[in-house]
This record gives sequence, structure tokens and C-alpha cells, in this order.
Amino acid sequence: MIILINSEYRIDSDEHQWIIQQLPRQMKDGRRNPRWRNIGYFKELDTALAWLAQRRIRLMPGTWEGVEALPVLCEALDSLRAETKAALASVPLDQVTIG
Repeated sequence: MIILINSEYRIDSDEHQWIIQQLPRQMKDGRRNPRWRNIGYFKELDTALAWLAQRRIRLMPGTWEGVEALPVLCEALDSLRAETKAALASVPLDQVTIG
């Protein structure tokens, strides 16, 4: 099963694990490498989703101090939640392992 999260991330699976994959960004010549790259391996889907959300927040560009970071983080979390909910809407629940 493959769950497409967005144009940059997806979650693949086999009988043993959930695999977070990333499509590399554009190369210097403007082309994009069409091969998905494995970046994380997880036993449970909820752990994989949490790891991906944390990774995407950690890699957000910008610098904020103190409370000025809160609105930015809240907006990012809301966006990630909506994106994940939409991606999981078509997943058959009998194929999901949640810890």
C-alpha cells in the first residue's frame, strides 16, 4: 500500500513496516529525480506519521523568538493535520497497524 501525503512525501509499506519516502527536490539543472528515497522505517503507522510531522516542522525555514513562533507552529500543525487526514481518508482500516 502507498499513501501519498503530498507531492514531496509518501508512505509505502510491506508486510513488516511502514516506510516514509521523499521525492528529492529539483536538481541544479532544474530536473527532478523521479525516484522516491526511503528516509524512515516504522512498525506502526501512527509513529511514522508523527515522525514525518516532526521532521517537516523541524525543517521549516525561518527564525522566530519566543511566543512569535507559536502562531507559525500552530498554522503548520493545522496544515499537517489536514493534509494527513485527507491522505488517510482512502486507507482501508483493516490494513493499518496502530500501536
